[in-house]
Amino acid sequence: MKVPLNINKNITYDRQTVKVLQKSTRADSNCIDVGCHKGEFLDSVLKTCPDGKHFAFEPLPALFDDLKQKYGQSATVTDICLSDTSGETTFQYVKSNPAYSGILRRKYDRSSEKVEPIKVQTDTLDRILPEDHPVDFIKMDVEGAEYRVLTGARKTIEKYRPVIVFEFGLGAADIYGVTPTMMYKLLHGELNMKIGLMRDYLKGRQPMNEQTFKKHFYQRLDFYFMAWP
Repeated sequence: MKVPLNINKNITYDRQTVKVLQKSTRADSNCIDVGCHKGEFLDSVLKTCPDGKHFAFEPLPALFDDLKQKYGQSATVTDICLSDTSGETTFQYVKSNPAYSGILRRKYDRSSEKVEPIKVQTDTLDRILPEDHPVDFIKMDVEGAEYRVLTGARKTIEKYRPVIVFEFGLGAADIYGVTPTMMYKLLHGELNMKIGLMRDYLKGRQPMNEQTFKKHFYQRLDFYFMAWP
């Protein structure tokens, strides 16, 4: 049976994310997992950075309950939906494929997905993090809302300069009205971060310029990127 290309890419991205984590952190580094899902990446965080103080965010009630039970003693697990504002919003729970869930309905691979709107609380990372809590690594996979999360984490990023791994692809980010030009301007132009592919970072290659970033986005060459100081 042929495996869909995106599944193969997701497996590759997951492995690269762990390698970037291992390369860029210490045993006592503090990490943030935005869109924790079932905790696969959080497992790697706890193994790589056992002495750090970590935060995990997952707004889906069933997943949050499981995460709280499994990781509540080793990380701060919260059901807040990170964004750029504080309040309440409707969240699209894709019951047939929870990994696609998000504030807005993104484009789904299957037209038969079963979606149930639920209410969730939103807040910004800048507001939630304790004062003087250093952040060394942020991973975010929130089905298109990554720009909102980054906007709500601006002060944290400016202060602590973490490595950031983030999903950013057509069919998700564009649903939120976000373009690669906007993302590049925020991360590179305003926050003075380099942007590139994880595989290039791991090999010590140069970061992307804006034109290359746009090419990878619009031609669907990649949908996972990273930013670093």
